[in-house]
Amino acid sequence: MSNLFSILNLGVRSLSAQQTAVNIFGNNIANVNTPNYTRQAPVLAPGTPARFGLLQLGTGADIVSIRQYRDQYAVSKVNLHKCMLAYSSKKYSMLSEIEQSLASQNAQHLGESLTEFWQGFEQVGNSPEGGTERQNLVQVGKRLASSIRGQYTTLRNQRSFANEEVGQIVDMVNQLCEQISGLNAGVMSSAGQEMSQANELIDRRSELLDQLATFIDFRSVDDGAGGITVFTGDNRMLISKGEHNSLEVIQNSQNSGYYDVYWTDGSQHKNITDHISGGKLGANIESRDVTIVSYMDQLDEMTTTLLRDVNRAVSKGYAQRARQSATGTYAVYSSTVALNDAVNLNGGSNLAYDSEAGTFNILITQDGETVQNLAVTVDPDSESLQDIVNSINSGASHLTASISFNRLQITSDEGYEFVLGEDQGGVLAQLGLNTFFTGFDAYDIDVAQGIVDDPTLIAAGGLFSSGDGGNALLVSNLADALVLNSGTASFDDYFSSMVTRAGHEVSSADFELVQEEDSLVFYQNLRDQTSGVNTDEEMTNLIMFQQAYNGTAQFIATVRSMIDTIMQKLG
Repeated sequence: MSNLFSILNLGVRSLSAQQTAVNIFGNNIANVNTPNYTRQAPVLAPGTPARFGLLQLGTGADIVSIRQYRDQYAVSKVNLHKCMLAYSSKKYSMLSEIEQSLASQNAQHLGESLTEFWQGFEQVGNSPEGGTERQNLVQVGKRLASSIRGQYTTLRNQRSFANEEVGQIVDMVNQLCEQISGLNAGVMSSAGQEMSQANELIDRRSELLDQLATFIDFRSVDDGAGGITVFTGDNRMLISKGEHNSLEVIQNSQNSGYYDVYWTDGSQHKNITDHISGGKLGANIESRDVTIVSYMDQLDEMTTTLLRDVNRAVSKGYAQRARQSATGTYAVYSSTVALNDAVNLNGGSNLAYDSEAGTFNILITQDGETVQNLAVTVDPDSESLQDIVNSINSGASHLTASISFNRLQITSDEGYEFVLGEDQGGVLAQLGLNTFFTGFDAYDIDVAQGIVDDPTLIAAGGLFSSGDGGNALLVSNLADALVLNSGTASFDDYFSSMVTRAGHEVSSADFELVQEEDSLVFYQNLRDQTSGVNTDEEMTNLIMFQQAYNGTAQFIATVRSMIDTIMQKLG
């Protein structure tokens, strides 16, 4: 009789196992559309046999664990390509913004203003006494400077936005690391106890790792105890078991105050900025510190060349009228060291560009008649601003040279005036006298305020004559001068090449983006071949275990009938 009850218990255990299996496969079907859900299956094992006389009889089946079908290779590849896709997508977005800014109305104005600028000098050269032509040249010059500054500001703002996003992404990475480390602890504590719970935690952890991959590149290692260890940067540990370290951002004074990314465990701090190469964080850092900067540098190169070449060309000419005072727009850092010394060119208050040895003229007039033509010889490699002042004062009559706030200032005596010109070495241009532009680069280029107030001061003449416009015509020839890209491009060519470069880089980034999208789909499909839920397969399993369940129920009914028969016989 006791053996019959043992047989009945076998059936009950089997019934429970089949029922649990049906529940597992039903749960798979319920999660067929759940992202990052990993297909599960029961692992059955025969119960411990019971001895019956000389025989050992089976005691049914038990579900000893719930297995997840996970292809770890495919999972790691999905993480990798999610990281690369996020990087490519952000890179494409950044480059598209640059291309759009270079194709914007402001950029179009820049290209048009370059053309109008050269035409403006040509018009003044052809009509040097025309007030309208001079006013027009001032206006197109200001429009050109404004367009350059506007384009530079747009790029600088894009760089600032990228930097702000670096800080935001670091915050998101830290939040995800905290959540993943918590799930790590849960998986490890559940391992070997409630396997179904551990599987759910593993799926949630996998989903968070997918999210982490979109922000930063990392490497994960299974620690063999159910947990994972995550490394990033130069192999710095982010997550281990139930603990995690953090990232933080610190302003870099050597990089315009933009953020560097540091890894920290609370006591140590390590700059890992240069070791981040993937995800949105890597794309933002690269765009901020490399891509956008390269466009800003190109615009600066064009602008500094424009400033230097136009100012040097203009300073060789003579204004339409003489004046009583003039002060340079550029200051030296030290008035007692050579103009071309590094301290003056790279100091805190510096000159915009260097010059060569040569002479410049000062024509001193009285009642419109020239009373002295002073040629000042300067070697900027050895002579200082103070030397130039001394040279002028020792040779000139009726005017005085001085230094005002480290700038050259020339003032004529009462009843006298002067005009500057024939700046052969570019010293006047270097000091910002008898020039057209002010500023150092694309950030602050502008038209000199003196000629904005009085366009007759534009040095258009090759001679000091109101009817001479020869120098303005020479300036207009700079339109075709090959002064950029190692002497292979004009100003118009150079700016057009920037626009073309942006278009090519966007196309290349778009191609990379499509490739990464295709790669991600491939590895997701590879992962899903193992981990994904196939409804037809799950239905087949359901039917199989349903039939086993029905068979077990029939088995139990038979045993109960046998027990009832014995009870009746004994009754």
